[in-house]
Amino acid sequence: MDEQKVGLPLESLERGEPSTPPDKRDGGYGWVVALALMALNAVTWGINGVYGVYISFYLQTNHFAGGTPFTFAWIGGLSVATAFAITPVSAALSGRISYRRQYLLAAFCAVLGQILGGLTRTYTVLALTQGVLFGLALGLVFSPSQMLLAEWFDTRLNLAQGIFQAGSGLGGLIFAQTTRLALDKVGIRWSLIIHGLVSLVVSLLSVAAIRPGGAGAGARQTFRWSIRIPHPLALTCLCFWGATSLMSFFISLFTLALYATDGLGLSQQQGAIVQSVLAASMLVGRPICGLVSDRYGSLNVSFLATSIAGIACLSLWLPSRSLAVLLVFATVQGAVAGTTWSAATPLAAAVGGHQHARATIALFWTIMAIPAVAAQPIAIALAQFSRGSLGREGAEVYQISIGVCGGLALSAGVLLLGVKRCMNQSIR
Repeated sequence: MDEQKVGLPLESLERGEPSTPPDKRDGGYGWVVALALMALNAVTWGINGVYGVYISFYLQTNHFAGGTPFTFAWIGGLSVATAFAITPVSAALSGRISYRRQYLLAAFCAVLGQILGGLTRTYTVLALTQGVLFGLALGLVFSPSQMLLAEWFDTRLNLAQGIFQAGSGLGGLIFAQTTRLALDKVGIRWSLIIHGLVSLVVSLLSVAAIRPGGAGAGARQTFRWSIRIPHPLALTCLCFWGATSLMSFFISLFTLALYATDGLGLSQQQGAIVQSVLAASMLVGRPICGLVSDRYGSLNVSFLATSIAGIACLSLWLPSRSLAVLLVFATVQGAVAGTTWSAATPLAAAVGGHQHARATIALFWTIMAIPAVAAQPIAIALAQFSRGSLGREGAEVYQISIGVCGGLALSAGVLLLGVKRCMNQSIR
């Protein structure tokens, strides 16, 4: 299969042109594959999404020797950064082994990372297991799933991506409450071990239902890098959009529960409820955003969604001083934040063009490792600065972090307009 055929299903989303006969794409068993990937996403990225519940408990119990608020903040970002950093490796691996084998390798890393994390008592080993090893699992799920869905879907690719990405919301909704309950009943060790065992069972069932489709069923493309990007300025704007929107997303994802418990003085259970509402909203919002993107364009919908996310941070989260207001913000934020996950692949493919689509996508997600690892530590550092240097207490400790979160989301919307202008309005 040549590169033109691989790039076409992704770019055709913007053009509305099918790359293979309609009866072989956009339906049928493809929906089973999308649901299987959603379940796989739930027990990998969904579990990672409730790290905010874990970090709140870590800080209260001092279970891991050598951990501080700032160092614990690195673990959540480290797992995501590892996932993005191995994107080229994962993409290359997809051209050499079957999807099922790659997903089984991901399941092995996810299970081992969580079980070993539960058995350790030191921060360093926790960072290597719950951070790096679990991050390998995230990367081995994320990259091939983008390619697999492009084999099954064309004009409904955004909707399929939204269903897949909704898995993180589904996992967050389930695990936010069960994690809080498990931490109270059986402690940190068994909570991580139980998560590992659940990941194993669900992953095996999901992998059994996955199979390649469309143009990818008969042959697989060998991944190779390319630096001949047709629209380098548009790609630069796109990467800055991804960086700002993802930093904003991760700050809200990993800080919201901590803000509820440490900033507002709410209970751990109430903090878990906030995290659950955020996850439930993502579960519903991401497929809807994908469906709307198929109709009105990934760029247009992402611009609107990131703008709403930024306004919500500044108008709802920043002045919030009660659980009720925080729940309203979690509902809005979950619905619109994180559109980067489903929009980035078709947008990067359109910017890279037919021949360089996969290389552009891999380059984009590799660069995203930098904001992913830095977002939460920056938010915690700003909170520590507010508490230590400015003498702020309670909710005011997090005001700078929340302001940065909202500003980054609004900046992301502006950068998308830059992408559109650089492409001479040919992308929507």
